[in-house]
Amino acid sequence: MATIARMADGPGKYDAEAEQVLARVDADGVVLLVMGGTKGNGFAVKGTWEAMATMPEILRNAARWIERDLTRGPDAPGRHMRPKARG
Repeated sequence: MATIARMADGPGKYDAEAEQVLARVDADGVVLLVMGGTKGNGFAVKGTWEAMATMPEILRNAARWIERDLTRGPDAPGRHMRPKARG
């Protein structure tokens, strides 16, 4: 069994949710970034050391995708973001 890597500062407010996602999708790693959640903003990173080694590049690519979508505007085809539900 692979060693599970954990953030150095100990459990965060969204660690339990990240653990649930990791188990539910049987993944090697997960990054959970929450904005405006029930516990406020936060993030959790869980996974094997091997998965953790790939995360910086994956996160850089994700940032590029988000920035590209933002420059295209809210109605652009192929956009990855959706408006927040009202009500």
